[in-house]
Amino acid sequence: MSNSLQLQLKEYYQSLSTELPTTQSNPISPSPTPLSASSSLSSAVAADASGELGNISGNINYTGTAPQVIDPDLTITATSTNGLATLNGARVLIANFDASKDRLGIGGVTNGSESGVNWNYDQARGVLTLDSATGVSSDLYQDLLRRVTYANTDASNPGAARNIQFSLGNLLANPENQHFYEFVTNEGISWNDARTATNGLNYLGKQGYLATITTQAEQDFIQSRVSGNGWIGASDAVVEGDWRWVTGPEGLANNNTGTLFWRGNSTGAAIDGRYNNWDLQRGESNNSTDGGKPDGEDYAHIVGNANAGNIGKWNDLPNQQDYTNLAAYRPQGYIVEYGGLSTDSSPAVSASVTLNFTGTIGNAGTPAVGTTTTVPNFGGSADANGFNRPEILWRNYGNGSDSSGNVVWGINYDPANPSNPFSLNTDPRLTKPILPATDTNWEIEGLYDVDNNGITDIFWRNYNTGDNVVWFMTFDANTGIDVDLSSTTRTQNLRPVEDTNWEMEAVTNFGGSSGPQILWRNYRTGDIVIWAYNYDANVPGTAALTLDLSRSRTLAGNVPTDWFIEGWADFNNDAIPDILWRNYRTGENVIWKLNNTTTGNNPYFNDADGYVITPVADTQWEVADVIDFDADGVADILWRNYRTGENAIWGMQSGGDYDPAKTNPINTPAVTDTQWRLDGTADFTGDGVPDWVWRNYRTGENTIWEMIRDASNGNRYAFGAGSAIFRVEDVTWEIEGPSPSRDIV
Repeated sequence: MSNSLQLQLKEYYQSLSTELPTTQSNPISPSPTPLSASSSLSSAVAADASGELGNISGNINYTGTAPQVIDPDLTITATSTNGLATLNGARVLIANFDASKDRLGIGGVTNGSESGVNWNYDQARGVLTLDSATGVSSDLYQDLLRRVTYANTDASNPGAARNIQFSLGNLLANPENQHFYEFVTNEGISWNDARTATNGLNYLGKQGYLATITTQAEQDFIQSRVSGNGWIGASDAVVEGDWRWVTGPEGLANNNTGTLFWRGNSTGAAIDGRYNNWDLQRGESNNSTDGGKPDGEDYAHIVGNANAGNIGKWNDLPNQQDYTNLAAYRPQGYIVEYGGLSTDSSPAVSASVTLNFTGTIGNAGTPAVGTTTTVPNFGGSADANGFNRPEILWRNYGNGSDSSGNVVWGINYDPANPSNPFSLNTDPRLTKPILPATDTNWEIEGLYDVDNNGITDIFWRNYNTGDNVVWFMTFDANTGIDVDLSSTTRTQNLRPVEDTNWEMEAVTNFGGSSGPQILWRNYRTGDIVIWAYNYDANVPGTAALTLDLSRSRTLAGNVPTDWFIEGWADFNNDAIPDILWRNYRTGENVIWKLNNTTTGNNPYFNDADGYVITPVADTQWEVADVIDFDADGVADILWRNYRTGENAIWGMQSGGDYDPAKTNPINTPAVTDTQWRLDGTADFTGDGVPDWVWRNYRTGENTIWEMIRDASNGNRYAFGAGSAIFRVEDVTWEIEGPSPSRDIV
């Protein structure tokens, strides 16, 4: 780096050791290899070792109308102490279901039976019920739950994202609080007897109590899923008109006097805005003494008969009375809630998945985590839809007059010009050199928006000295894109790594951090390390970005150096980037599925979470990029063959191999001149489809391909239009963004 820039950068971490950490806590086995898995699908290992229902993906995306498996890696961990060795039931429900559109099933079938387990989807309630007459192995339930599918009948308007809840046992778990509920039928039972009866009820270590309903979501869940109405845990028996929750956790509050939520009758008011659902339209609560009730009505009940009020609303009734002439008000039973008590000791038996609708390409969809952090957005104005077009970042690695120069190109897109939609933007704020220049030993190794201000920052490594730097970028309305070298700059030296066999492979967020993480690979020893950074926007200057050694860790050691890291993005839809490996000697390909833990020491890798995908024996096939082409939350793989000039896309399946339905060659038009390199992908049109950036390192030509989905060919990706943009004949200028790499041409 030039001396002028060195003088402007604060000395940072200079007093720290200059060796990469290799002895962080909880390292994995000392000599793993990428080939530790033997099948094309990963072995399921619970991401949370403490949970009995685990490895839930967290987020998935759905397109179209065909049934789609929700979580093929779900696990049930059965031990001698958690009571899950056998099960006689499980439930899957859609929290915000639409009865007209949603369908759950197993393998796409809504009703069926297998190995003694029956299942049925209740379309009116959005619940898939699995039951067996006797307890059967939890492995059987695990297999069935892994095959649970979701389908939506309206591809054009599927509605809002769905929350899909898995729970073990015969009861339903509320996604809002993970509590379980059931309706116990007992015609005419008194409130006191119902409360006493709950003391003898226990569900998987959770003590039962009359339900306390503290939110509208909880009310809706009980009303629509439990399908029963009766006593709940509220009373004003101590002070007339002071309605308190006197059961469950709320009943233990305030020295066991309960939680006051309403004062007065039907003209009363909520206390501190607490939830209530009185049938105010019918004048409830009213403490009626009609029918000879000397003590009035001191206990809460959910209305279950239209002749007694509005269904689902609350009413007050006496503890007991003669219902001969009041049949409409007769309690049908009581609602029991399980969960929330400090004395509960139970396995984790519920977990949820958020299902997003990606729609067609260019309309909704969220790209897989890790696939957008290598796309440069250095500022400028977003369009009316909030889209900020990516730029192209250049670096000169030659020895001529432009040596060490860095330039940003703004790109224009004109949809009205289908034959030549892209051109170079001549706005001097968007297309300009970035100063100061740096010597050619410095390589751009990462693009990541550290401070989350919408402007990409640049990570550098010097492969002569081992120094590392991050440039915080800024955009001025008058001068445009620049390195932030102000008095309050956060541009800084990072901790140096003098052993230049360590290569900076990725800058992304692997989870568990408020800042970026750097993935390092030593191509002499085979070691792999992640540095975790903390970023605090409230701290001024360079102190805002700090290396957290407590969370920096050795991910693996001694991986043979003929294995190359070729991508880092989420391949299993759990919002944690994974690692794609390719062996350019054997043609093998492997994915390491990374995980997070609640300890914060993230991410981590287990041998069991590495899985083999289809090998490509012709090692002239190179991974050109890893990006989510269809915005389904799962990263896909772009290939180029530098012997034949062929190109292909692998549309990947969550946690598995490529999907033939989303995999196709893209050789129209042909690019047989192998001097054309695919130098990155980014969405330059704002339609959600990644476009391709090409450079010819013989002629200096540069082209962007606008990519589309071809409706005539199963919506596969295809070439739409191409534009030759400004020619750069000096081939020592290399494209470093999108997708910076160590591949100096």
